[in-house]
Amino acid sequence: MNYLKLVSVTAGATLFSSLVLAQATTDIQIDVARQSDEVTYAADGTVKQGKNQAQPPLVTYAAYKVFVENRGLDSTNTVNNVVFRAATRIGAAPVPTTTRVATFAPPAVGDVTCTASATPPTDWGYIVGTTTNTYTPAPNTFIECSIGQLKVGDSKSFTVYFTTPKAPDPFVAETLALDYRLNFGEGSNDSTGASRTDTKQATASIALGTFNPTLLKSAVPPAKQVQLFTGKFGVPIVTGTPSTDDAWATSVVVPSANQKAAKAVINEPPGQLPAFNCFSAFPSCVTSELSIVDDAGQKVLFTIANPLKITLRRDATTIPSGAKIRDAVLQGAVKYFPLIGYDANNNNEPVYGSPVTIFECSRYPLGTAHPETGTNPTVERCIKSYVAYKNSDAPTADYVGDWELNLDATGNGKYSW
Repeated sequence: MNYLKLVSVTAGATLFSSLVLAQATTDIQIDVARQSDEVTYAADGTVKQGKNQAQPPLVTYAAYKVFVENRGLDSTNTVNNVVFRAATRIGAAPVPTTTRVATFAPPAVGDVTCTASATPPTDWGYIVGTTTNTYTPAPNTFIECSIGQLKVGDSKSFTVYFTTPKAPDPFVAETLALDYRLNFGEGSNDSTGASRTDTKQATASIALGTFNPTLLKSAVPPAKQVQLFTGKFGVPIVTGTPSTDDAWATSVVVPSANQKAAKAVINEPPGQLPAFNCFSAFPSCVTSELSIVDDAGQKVLFTIANPLKITLRRDATTIPSGAKIRDAVLQGAVKYFPLIGYDANNNNEPVYGSPVTIFECSRYPLGTAHPETGTNPTVERCIKSYVAYKNSDAPTADYVGDWELNLDATGNGKYSW
């Protein structure tokens, strides 16, 4: 989070003129906080080719929360024409990349309306106190948010979302920077005794580069249907290369009816985690952890009418010859919220509740009494369908022999089978 006390004075000058330290600290506070520390790179999908069906692209998002307040600590000024301007940047200024960019994903969520520009300014400065290092933002990476007037004590808060770029080749971790400026006009009712136009500017950054085959992180814009997955298009891939092999994969579709989800994490830790029992015919236990939380870090509950759509797949190499998919036992557990303790043997992750069996929706639909827990809680996840792919029905060759469970769910949790 950035909290700035520097003020740049551009009285009687243009927006991007030289920045000077003011004699008095302004009463305007701006905080820009990244919603998460890191985000997974996006990835291209495929088009239909022969028998191979089209595969979806991976679209991930980065988000920044903006808070602006007229604190009125040493003045009674009403602040006018408050405008938040920002541009995303990948790579060092003044020559960031323009082929792999993070573009604005409207709308902003909160008290203001933001628009993107296909022709951003050519004199965009990014370092506080100088305009000698400038760059031209790539189209639709520059946004302008009109906040308007702030009387003493007034504040505005909003969140802006950007689609993330694809990974560079060769793969390296990078930083997604948000260079921002807040421009506003002040009256004469403070210690300077003069009207002026002020500017604040700084940078907030998010790390790019979580390893998608087993770990995915993304912001979740409200009112958008978001499909996220591990593996290759949500398909497990085993080639004999331990560094890239992924014996199971998880896909989740967050419904567009969602209004509270802020960020999502899919994690597939290796091996069996405590308190889970796996189908004995499997040579290894696979676990998927799904966490979709709101801005406060609390789990988001979805409705029975608009549930999460979760797909769990395991690679053919993990399935013994002769095993039947309907004999597999899927178990699930939910993290306690708020946290009531930590498991020292599980990387200090929050403690999970006791695992329960996940049954077919036709037997125990969402919201009904669970045969193991009754109504505390009721059924939160159920299996809509089982798929054991054969050559004749596999969307691509990567699916052949794999098993797939399709679930409806009203909440987060951990899945093991």
